[in-house]
Amino acid sequence: MIGIVDGCKTRQTYENWLLDYHLPYKIVSDPAETIGCNLMIFCGGPDVGENIERDRLDAAVWEKCKENKIPILGICRGMQEICYFMGAGLIEDLGEWNAIHKKTEEGSSNFHPMYLSDGRQWRVNSRHHQAVKNVPFKCSLTGKSPEGIWELLLAADGRKMLVQSHPEMQEMRGTEIEQACLSYIKSKIV
Repeated sequence: MIGIVDGCKTRQTYENWLLDYHLPYKIVSDPAETIGCNLMIFCGGPDVGENIERDRLDAAVWEKCKENKIPILGICRGMQEICYFMGAGLIEDLGEWNAIHKKTEEGSSNFHPMYLSDGRQWRVNSRHHQAVKNVPFKCSLTGKSPEGIWELLLAADGRKMLVQSHPEMQEMRGTEIEQACLSYIKSKIV
């Protein structure tokens, strides 16, 4: 069973994504509801610190995930938040960096390249203005934007996959990042 931490105003997008792939999920509104979850999704949303109630729920669910060794998929805010909970700093406002990596020869785009530590290049979407400053755990795979912003962190212990992009969005269907996230999810719920 996949848990989706409650509080995201675009929660339906995450639910639709999982439903499209026939993946079982439940909404987690209380840390006690993590029982029976094989994976927890921490969703995108407002910056860490902007919604104190949601921050508290996410922090409490994070503690339960640590305690019970529940793997995590962190998406955008979820990536930033998990790293923050582990002691990492955040870049509070990407400012011009965010605008720069959305520019293409044809104009502006929500997509930009991500360079993986194994040499591959994937296309990802961007809808954020905060980012992780430093990585607080060992990774088996990482990805960065051309400007050096962390876009993908796959923990060496296999218990955390954190992505800055939004693989749940319809525009990302079939992309490498979406497929990697789905493979990670499926590997945890078998």
